[in-house]
Amino acid sequence: MADATADQEKYTEVLNELIPYISEFVDGNGGLASLSLLSQDPHVKSLQAMIPARYDKKLTKILEQYKDFFQCLEGGRVATYKAYESGLIDEEGRVKNVSAKAKTKMKQVVTILPVGEEAPPAEAAAPAFSPPEPAAAPEASLSGNEGGAPTGGPVEHAFDPTDDNLTDEMGHEVTLMDLMDQLGAAVFLEDGSQFVQLIQKMRRIRKETFGFDDDSVFARVFGPTRPNANRMVVTGGSAVPGQVNSLKRQAQAYDPNGPRMTVPSSVELAAPRNPAERNERLTLVTREMVNRLREAPGKMLTVIELTQIPKIQLLKKGIISKFTLFLNQNQDKFQLARNPEGENKSDVVTLIMDEVAVDELLTGTFDLDNQYTDMFPELSLAGPNAPGTGLAKKFQKKGTGKKGGKGYGYGGYY
Repeated sequence: MADATADQEKYTEVLNELIPYISEFVDGNGGLASLSLLSQDPHVKSLQAMIPARYDKKLTKILEQYKDFFQCLEGGRVATYKAYESGLIDEEGRVKNVSAKAKTKMKQVVTILPVGEEAPPAEAAAPAFSPPEPAAAPEASLSGNEGGAPTGGPVEHAFDPTDDNLTDEMGHEVTLMDLMDQLGAAVFLEDGSQFVQLIQKMRRIRKETFGFDDDSVFARVFGPTRPNANRMVVTGGSAVPGQVNSLKRQAQAYDPNGPRMTVPSSVELAAPRNPAERNERLTLVTREMVNRLREAPGKMLTVIELTQIPKIQLLKKGIISKFTLFLNQNQDKFQLARNPEGENKSDVVTLIMDEVAVDELLTGTFDLDNQYTDMFPELSLAGPNAPGTGLAKKFQKKGTGKKGGKGYGYGGYY
């Protein structure tokens, strides 16, 4: 009996780390990934090896326990809600027809920080992209560019070929949904250079993945196509060509049905610059957990539900490696226990603070929360499918899954 209890505790501990990691892995592939590829991931394999012998180690069997977060599809793939948002699968849980190049991208490895590792605090906040040289102002004289390039000389700006590469600073491939996330963050910036850079990157991936060339509408906005259009260098004194369509239209250009956008990720991109900022984010994660648990039935949510809340996801990136360890460090506020609904369910977290302490914490961190929301407006977004929206039940009712719905249910990844 003691051995069974120890095995159960170990199994739950592994799942508390494995499930959030898989969610991040699949979302990094646009919400759709090969189970074969996932099973080859070193961190996944190491966690599977830690599962006690009495429990099934197959990923399909494990993911079946989390129907609210994953859908296993025929063909050996697994999807999160992000695949629906990005237009890779339809509302019935079927993979949409995409080009061979797009299918290849779905199978490419996305390297993410293992849950067991912490990213060191950044010395200085790194921008998502290196700011390009400012382009000439619309009112600039055509006879020359004062203080810049001479007449007829090239003026490098956001459309420089070096700025449309599809890898980030770590060498990881940037997906279309990554660009759409970053575009959502760039909307809030007064400087339009990053916004224009992202459009160029989207233009390239749209061409390479789906085979879509620039049409007459695009040409009217960005200027006529010319032999060196990929470079799009303008001469000194010329104005920046065209203007950019709205974020909504960019989503529709990717999917005619206009999938909803995911939460932007500029909070992750602007990493904490020092220990003080790191502690601020830990405080805000605690605040959000207290706020959510306070309103939850029985002041209780599962570890998986908490780690998939958009605001917590954004703030904990790179500073909380093991969520259960973070909970254990805050035992005066939260209690971690087995799920009463079953031994194979995610552990539950209960708020144990009294109302006076809760009010004091929320009041004391109110200004800090507002400060971060002003800096990162996406923190105020609830997310397209936060816990409690009923989307998981909606898709389960449709009967999605293998062979038209006889297999796994489907729900949100938040």
